[in-house]
Amino acid sequence: IGSVLQQFASSTQIPGFPKGAKDIPKWVLLNNIDPNKAKGAVLEDLLEATMGEALEASGIADKAFEGTERIAETGEVLLTRVNLKEPGPITYGILVDVQQPTSWAGDYTNLSVEVEFPVGNNLDEEAVERAVGQAQKDAGNLRV
Repeated sequence: IGSVLQQFASSTQIPGFPKGAKDIPKWVLLNNIDPNKAKGAVLEDLLEATMGEALEASGIADKAFEGTERIAETGEVLLTRVNLKEPGPITYGILVDVQQPTSWAGDYTNLSVEVEFPVGNNLDEEAVERAVGQAQKDAGNLRV
């Protein structure tokens, strides 16, 4: 709860305190923020703390790209369907990017690629060097 209150203190303008002040008393802060936003932020914080365990239980943690997991709904939306006064499980959705299984249909160790230039495109080494030199000039810094 303390970290959520610190986030609100740094982002909320409280009369009599500069924006981002760290010495705002909790009671002043709580009187100046929307209670549903505060409850939703605390709920999100709690769910983020349990997200790793939930992914492990689902069996997709080893397929998920690290750092892509996120809660599907905001804390305020979750509050509309979760009763925090009654003990019990909270069901929530997690969005995560997963790696799809890849399989090759044959031997890929002897793979080769051929690139064909369009007809009428006579590129020689000198033309390539000129193009690279021009690109370097365009990207270079002018120092005076």
